[in-house]
Amino acid sequence: MSNKTPTEPTVRFFEVMYYLYHPHHLERNADSELAGKLLPEFADDKPLITKEKAIEACEDHATIKRAAIFAHSNDCYTEEDERNNPINVAGWAKPEHLHIYLKSDKALGVKTIAKWFDVDPQYVEIKKGHGAFEDCLEYGFHESTSAIEQNKTHYDESAVVYTKNCNPREEVDALQARIAKCGKRYLTPKQELRMKVQEEGMTLREARKYDPWVMPMI
Repeated sequence: MSNKTPTEPTVRFFEVMYYLYHPHHLERNADSELAGKLLPEFADDKPLITKEKAIEACEDHATIKRAAIFAHSNDCYTEEDERNNPINVAGWAKPEHLHIYLKSDKALGVKTIAKWFDVDPQYVEIKKGHGAFEDCLEYGFHESTSAIEQNKTHYDESAVVYTKNCNPREEVDALQARIAKCGKRYLTPKQELRMKVQEEGMTLREARKYDPWVMPMI
């Protein structure tokens, strides 16, 4: 039997979701004016994470090539939340929290990301699949299919508190336009270049400059 310690999976896309304060230390109430306020016995609590701290972590690590931070302050608990934990009453306000979406230029482990953002590893989720970063951005606005089906609060660009080498609104708009136009969420590089030439009027010379590696294959 091997005594080797299992290696941690490494990937390039992550989401860090974290509450600014411990949810159990906050008022739970149907009244949105009361919900989310610190209970008297926890009045001296310090934030578990701040927007400034999260931004600093993104800036301090060059390995993080793309990032976006969404602050969700108007969410309500869903029926699914209540089924998972009856204390989270559907329709009641959910405490403010951050969704931090990351794309690195090399494979990293969950523990590394957790250390960078000073959170427990359980709050770091691996995101997989082609277009994982764009999928996250779409959810950040609550425009994904799952968010819409659960009637989650829609967020506009004011919810985006930080970006690094990305424009969430433009990228989500492009994603949704692509779905409307060709029925696909994502295109291979070959499919994308072919569409630009055949449907968007890109010349062959422009196509060679745009992607000299893919051009010979279309």
